[in-house]
Amino acid sequence: MRVRNRPRPDEPRRVWLTFDDGPYPENTAMVLDALKMHGIHATFFVVGEMAHYHGKELLPRIHDEGHGIGNHSYDHPKLADLTEDQVRDQLSRTDELIARYHGESKLFRPPYGNYNKTVLKVARDLAYQPILWNVDPEDWNSDNQPDAWIPKALDLIRNQHESVVLLHDLVRTTAEHVNLFIRQIHKLGPVTFEEPTTLARTEASKDNRPDRPMISND
Repeated sequence: MRVRNRPRPDEPRRVWLTFDDGPYPENTAMVLDALKMHGIHATFFVVGEMAHYHGKELLPRIHDEGHGIGNHSYDHPKLADLTEDQVRDQLSRTDELIARYHGESKLFRPPYGNYNKTVLKVARDLAYQPILWNVDPEDWNSDNQPDAWIPKALDLIRNQHESVVLLHDLVRTTAEHVNLFIRQIHKLGPVTFEEPTTLARTEASKDNRPDRPMISND
């Protein structure tokens, strides 16, 4: 999951912000406020169970403010441990909740980055494009809270031309520091925060570990 394309001095870094595990009322709203302040669009990979309980107001807001909404399974299992039917159920149940919002960009992120050929087959059958990441500051880890995850992320972004950043809007300390994080990214030099519609086109969203099944972004 580590794609390192060093930026040339004269070219801006390209950054895609992504948030997993929500939506969650106060936290997701706080993230949306920060993104709106900076005029940035992100992609939210939602858990179906969370969307069922908290999505009535948050999913329309995420969509209406120009952000992408992707599928992150129904209750966040390790999908590679499940049967094909179980994987299909996880994605299909979530799809029923988000179908009106994802438009033509059907994006899917396996929980924990855990997948196998069966998971890829089901995703393909449902017309979902798997999306991974190459910047993981582990904001969920208590050792990195409240804001120690920020320099970890910046160190990776600094050395890459294209960065897909994995964050979690379920985590309160992440939501509280998104504004600061974005300001710190700008201090690295020229940067463009890319649109969700281009997320599937970057090599940074693929898993490049040689022991993993190939993910195609075609």
